[in-house]
Amino acid sequence: MEKNKRPKFVKKRHQVLVKVGKVIASPFIRLKLGYKLNKYDLSQLGPSLIVSNHVTPFDPIFVTDTFGQQIYYIASEIIFSNGIISRVLEYAYAPIPKTKSQTDITAIKQMITIAREGGSVGVFVEGNSSFNGALYPFADSIGKLVLMLKLPLVIFNFKGGYLTKPRWALYAKKGKFTGEVREVIHYDTYKHMSAEVITNLIRDKININAYIDTLGVDYDGKKRAEGLQRLLFSCPVCHHVNSVSTRGNHYHCSHCGLKSEYDKRGYLHLPERGPVDLVTLDEENLKHYQQYLGENPEFSLSYKGELIHMFKRQRRRLGRVKITLARHGLTVVRHKKGEITLFPFDQIDAVAVQQQAMLIFYINNQPTTAVKLNKLDSAYQMMKTFEIFKKLSHKE
Repeated sequence: MEKNKRPKFVKKRHQVLVKVGKVIASPFIRLKLGYKLNKYDLSQLGPSLIVSNHVTPFDPIFVTDTFGQQIYYIASEIIFSNGIISRVLEYAYAPIPKTKSQTDITAIKQMITIAREGGSVGVFVEGNSSFNGALYPFADSIGKLVLMLKLPLVIFNFKGGYLTKPRWALYAKKGKFTGEVREVIHYDTYKHMSAEVITNLIRDKININAYIDTLGVDYDGKKRAEGLQRLLFSCPVCHHVNSVSTRGNHYHCSHCGLKSEYDKRGYLHLPERGPVDLVTLDEENLKHYQQYLGENPEFSLSYKGELIHMFKRQRRRLGRVKITLARHGLTVVRHKKGEITLFPFDQIDAVAVQQQAMLIFYINNQPTTAVKLNKLDSAYQMMKTFEIFKKLSHKE
């Protein structure tokens, strides 16, 4: 690389700040979540591509601690729009911005440059942490990226993290949580493989299911079930939509009278079925929900929240809104201005969920649009409703 021709991404300060964070913040976070650290010497491999499953917001910290050096992570472009907080993150750790649901050539070029400068790149291939404890679906493009970078491929697995803090949960649970390097595959081994084969290999190696790949311990905490209606928004017994609630360790349905305990191993106890894992219940819920939406064209789903437009370096808060998904599209009503805007489904590329309660809409010719929901609203249901409605709109 010629001097002054292009900016250098790998900075000495990044490694210094990693060491500082490892002393000041990491021990507290590991203690709070019960995380067991398994160190790995990455220096023997040199610059590497690290791929991992994704279970908690703290995963980048745990992976970095494992290797004891700065890892440059792919991150949603959304984190770069949060003012001074974003600027601090960029200065300290230089995450690589990537637009969700889109191919980003700039991000790929930056990864290649980082590798040339001696840095390692980290990718949480699911993009989002799991809602139900199973592997979250991800794009096939990871295989192409592996072939382009030509780096040692380090496959990392988290176990136990989902049950420590399920994405739907209001409160964390105390249990056991760990992570480790599962396999290292060198370029000479995979260079003759196709991108599809590499993708399937990664998918197989990080396919951690919270109910199969267990650590054999209880996950206890206050109000274990609270928030579960954000995942299981329909009753698993009578299949009535939006009639469920949670209190303490129990899950209730007002339509059929169901009262079920969510236990310390992450199972919901149902009459006649006994303990059932959330992966199974989520799959059943979505199957019945899709059938319900197909048979009830008048159904709509509405939430109130704060409307935020996200730009490259800033966010613009636009006040309270009511959003409604129906068969004709997305309607946004701004309370103060009284504006009503309809976005048909062919104008919406995708809907995603950030963290627990932030809906992200990728709308044609609009800035990235976020709606911050109330804490008990199901952003997951809104995302799944959009996906089902969009499929139905293609058939009409």
